[in-house]
Amino acid sequence: MANNKYTDNIILHEGTEFADGKLATNKWFDDFLRFHVNSRVLQLDCVLGTDNYHGKVDDWVMENTFLYDTVDTKYMDASNVVQDLFEGNNNPKKRWASGRNRKCDPTGKSKFDYVNLLTDATYQDVLDGFDHNKSLWSRKDYIYALIVHRITGSASSYLPHDHGYRNTLIPNFYNCKGIHDMKGVIRNFESRKLPMYTSAACQIPGFPKPWREDLYREHAGTAKAGTLFLTHVAPNLAEAIDNKLVEAEDTGKMLTHHEMLDFMAAWNWDKGIKRFWFQYHLLAVDLSDQYPHAVDPHSESHWGKSSSWALDLLADRTGVGRMSRMQKIHATSALMTEKVTELMGTDSNGMPAHARHKWNESVACNYQKYFHRWIPESEGYAFLHDIGHPTKVSTEDGLLCETPGKDKNILHRIDSNVVKKTVLIEFGCDDGFEGIIK
Repeated sequence: MANNKYTDNIILHEGTEFADGKLATNKWFDDFLRFHVNSRVLQLDCVLGTDNYHGKVDDWVMENTFLYDTVDTKYMDASNVVQDLFEGNNNPKKRWASGRNRKCDPTGKSKFDYVNLLTDATYQDVLDGFDHNKSLWSRKDYIYALIVHRITGSASSYLPHDHGYRNTLIPNFYNCKGIHDMKGVIRNFESRKLPMYTSAACQIPGFPKPWREDLYREHAGTAKAGTLFLTHVAPNLAEAIDNKLVEAEDTGKMLTHHEMLDFMAAWNWDKGIKRFWFQYHLLAVDLSDQYPHAVDPHSESHWGKSSSWALDLLADRTGVGRMSRMQKIHATSALMTEKVTELMGTDSNGMPAHARHKWNESVACNYQKYFHRWIPESEGYAFLHDIGHPTKVSTEDGLLCETPGKDKNILHRIDSNVVKKTVLIEFGCDDGFEGIIK
């Protein structure tokens, strides 16, 4: 049994009424709370620390995959290049990124094997370049780089070898002096037909057509729609966002995640462009991570399909009064934030730590996958398939059963531009019990 000082102190909340008696927590609320704090333990001790995953949280799935090991949005793998970009050599995930996400040694002195670089730079060269850029780049330059990262798919793959670095062009910005040079990298990628998108986490957004002369001027029709958007529209969006942040700082009124998201979506819509809700949601979270004096990091963030599904699962209506589904989700998130905060204790400065709503959204997305017990089939996870998933699942009556083998645990297949015919593995009993993995 793992010694977990956080989960050991969990008080079960099943049946607790809240939201003026309109809602009551259920068993999944307690399981989500356990999952939430376990994810934080893995983040602190393994992702940001040096501990081994095995035996850390007494959860076979969480200890044998790299899918459920973060809480803070800054440290999720889809933000790996963001950490490189802003932190350089001070990236707290440098050891982690060097040792797992790429085939390079922990010193960072070998080449990227999973990143298309236009030069012979090493990982260390890239970090040094990003450190140098801190004296060159304006905030608008950084915002532009964030836009490019989120629009191109956040470098996500969910595979152990390159999740967070799949098809990313961001490391090539290490020797760019500003947006003009970054646009040159993008055009270079297109001319060389190098991959710069990934759709593992979300479909690539629908870009305006190449013949939109109102957007692309004399360049209309001369390149692919995505390249035209990133080189002609995204720089203007970066400027608009920067001006919005300046306004918030000058007035002393921080923007919420929702206000930032609505601003960017409306900016698109006014120009006849789709709103890009998912990509701009991630961008709004990036902005609150990097510019917390302009965008409130404690404000509630956008709830997408997966996170809404997970939060909706955690509580039941009592029959007292009326409450919409989104009101239910907001109320449940507020209660979860309160309960997680109670377990967090103090931060590194000895001050009371405080959970954030946006962490709930991130963890809820992970929990939706975890609830269905899936992992992608890949070379890095081959051992999980070979050994037949020896996962113990706790049933409602307290009995334990073990998964009998992979032949009885294939859930379904999905098609993706990145992961072709990925097999998702269900961890559960023969009767499909949606159990809590101990």
